[in-house]
Amino acid sequence: ASAALLAALPYLSTSPEQLRAARAAVARAPEPPEPPAASTVFLSVHRGLHRQIRAYLLGLLSARLGDAGAAARYASALDTMSGPGAEAGSLPRDLAAGIRAESAMRAGRPAEALALLAASRRERWYELATASPFFAQSRERFVQAEALAALGRDPEAAELYRSFTGEGSPFDLTYSAPAALRLGAIAERAGRREEAADHYARVLEAWADADGELQPILREARKGLERVKREP
Repeated sequence: ASAALLAALPYLSTSPEQLRAARAAVARAPEPPEPPAASTVFLSVHRGLHRQIRAYLLGLLSARLGDAGAAARYASALDTMSGPGAEAGSLPRDLAAGIRAESAMRAGRPAEALALLAASRRERWYELATASPFFAQSRERFVQAEALAALGRDPEAAELYRSFTGEGSPFDLTYSAPAALRLGAIAERAGRREEAADHYARVLEAWADADGELQPILREARKGLERVKREP
């Protein structure tokens, strides 16, 4: 699941070959054993949810590949699934909305993606969001911010991007540097050069030792910092 989520990160330009390999790996992965009911939340957070998570990952990777038909089928399957108990909240419906929103963004329909994500209920026990990237919904919130920015709604987008730079779920950390990059761009568009420079510098500091696939983010931040420092 972790490898599939990494391949589907919305701010990475993952190759079709990598996405197809990740989708195949999820499709052939065996069903993991259920943990004992008395396990801690970190061990039992996905108890009874493996079918839902598999459908979400397959749908998300299909959407990233532009396979809208397969993505829609997995989203529809999630609509018919329920959680193992009240603690799962609205997770299956929220995951289905995440798949559909990704398809909409890939097709250049940010308004549709925004409507889907804004309607998500995101009902869950807070502690589950600290133990699971699926309950945290970090990816969906980032895509929602991307849709707002694509529609020119920078103040609303900035509010969501700032949610990744605070003390939320630990799964938000994956998005903190890309969110800072977007905040730098928003501040730059508004003519707030010093603020933009601070955001760009934060990206460069946070990901100074980043792996190769993250280097495009660093290059973009470096260019932005040079640009706002150069402008009169």
